[in-house]
Amino acid sequence: MHLYIVLRKLAGIQVPGLGYLLRRCKSSFLFDFRGQNLYFEPTVASSYWLHIVNTYHEPETHAFLDQLYTYIKEPSIFLEVGANIGIFLLDMTRRSSIHCIALEPSPGCVNAIHNTMHANDRTNYTVINALVGDKSDFLLYDSGLDPQGASVYTSKSGVVTRQMSLDELDLESQYIKDTPIV
Repeated sequence: MHLYIVLRKLAGIQVPGLGYLLRRCKSSFLFDFRGQNLYFEPTVASSYWLHIVNTYHEPETHAFLDQLYTYIKEPSIFLEVGANIGIFLLDMTRRSSIHCIALEPSPGCVNAIHNTMHANDRTNYTVINALVGDKSDFLLYDSGLDPQGASVYTSKSGVVTRQMSLDELDLESQYIKDTPIV
C-alpha cells in the first residue's frame, strides 16, 4: 500500500502525491519512457503521472495493438481520437508502415505530441488540434489543469476550439486509398 494512503487512513494526514509534484514542474524536459523519448509539457503535467514511472495507463490496449500489428503487414492508418500527450502515437509510430492520425483539442497536449515525435525522429503522423463531434463547429473549450477532465459542456471560460466530425477527415483522398484504418 502507498505510504500516503496509510498516512491518510491512520493519521488523517494528507500527503501530496506524484501528480501534485508534477504539477509544480514549470519547465519542459525529455525523459526516457520505455526506451523512447517522451517530452514533458508542464501545462498538462497531470497527464504524466504513470508515464513518469515508466508505466502505461492502458497496458492491455498497448499489448492488444502490438499483437494486432504482428498480423497487419500492409500500410495502415491508426486513428486516435483524444490523443492526450501521444503515448499511443509514440508506440504506433515505431512501425513505418503505419501513418498515425491524432485528434486532440488541448494545445498543451498537441505541443507535447509534436515535441515527442520530433525527439524520436518520427514523421509518420498527423496531429489535428480539434475536438471531435457530430458536426463542424467552434466551441468554448477549457482543459483546465487536467486534460482528462476537460469538457465543452461545463466550460464557461477557455478558448474557442474547432470541432470537426470524423467524416471531415476525408481519409481516402488525403491518405492511401484502400488502406485499412485501425
